[in-house]
Amino acid sequence: MIDTIKTDPIPQHILRSDASLFTYNDITEQEVIAHGGVCVLVKSVLSTKSGGVVTAIKRPRENQDVCDIRKRLIQREAMITNYVGVHNNNISVIDWGRNKKMWIAMEYADGGTLADRVDDMSFIQSLWIAIHITKGIQYAHKNNIYHFDIKPENIVFVRNDNGWDTPKIIDWGVARSPIDTFPHVKEKDRQKVHPTHRKKSGEIIELPHPMEHQAPECIIPSETRDNRTDIYSLSSVLYRLFTGKHKFRPVTLLESEEKIFKESHVIDESKDPKRPSSISNIPESIDNILMKGLKTRKEDRYEHIHQLKQDLVRVYNEEADSHHPNVY
Repeated sequence: MIDTIKTDPIPQHILRSDASLFTYNDITEQEVIAHGGVCVLVKSVLSTKSGGVVTAIKRPRENQDVCDIRKRLIQREAMITNYVGVHNNNISVIDWGRNKKMWIAMEYADGGTLADRVDDMSFIQSLWIAIHITKGIQYAHKNNIYHFDIKPENIVFVRNDNGWDTPKIIDWGVARSPIDTFPHVKEKDRQKVHPTHRKKSGEIIELPHPMEHQAPECIIPSETRDNRTDIYSLSSVLYRLFTGKHKFRPVTLLESEEKIFKESHVIDESKDPKRPSSISNIPESIDNILMKGLKTRKEDRYEHIHQLKQDLVRVYNEEADSHHPNVY
């Protein structure tokens, strides 16, 4: 196998500190890349002493009321993203606004999202990507940070000349840490800004995004989330990546819990998804990996993300040849 592909890190002259190195006046916006409920992502050029650097700027929408709670949430996201961005498979932060103007400047990923590519890759390339995504999550988990919103739209690519583009995880806005050294935001205050996804049984679930990749404990009010919640979401994304199909009918916004429960395995553990190898031309060894990660009960899933990664690496080493890149 050829050497592991690596991408260039953020230039060393752009360093992180307790104070902003740049102001928003140093940023020239070019085009909106994506819209969110509160913020937009804008391709921009950041003026530095050594020239312009293409970046992705996350900032509140125009005319968006940026209350103190929202400011703390944006600052918290910047700090968490900065922390996990040390790893090559997590997006890097260049700088962020710390005063009245709230913004986060991140490295620009020019290769689109996993959602754009999910149907266009070979199995071995999909497996290579899966391993690197897992490595990014593993780094976060080692530092007691859980993403809680893993989905194809939150995995982007930085292009490489040989076609094996580097996947990077983005959008750490709802990430949590049990040992939280980041700015604290009370849950009741967070719910004022982000619609809750935990309602009493029978009520309408309000989510800012589709629920396809969310773990059962994100829906059941009595359940708590932890590192295994990310393992479920990642396994769901990988199911889509490897098979090109949804594990269940995608759940849309504002559907009642009763309807969700009836049509998924959230309550009925007998309704497991179809084994991946039965609907796609992939090795049966992938079946046990994904089915374990997709278990309804957290206790039945992988206990740690590195166990999932090790199993994926084992399959990769069995299937890859000398023309494929190494995963280490």
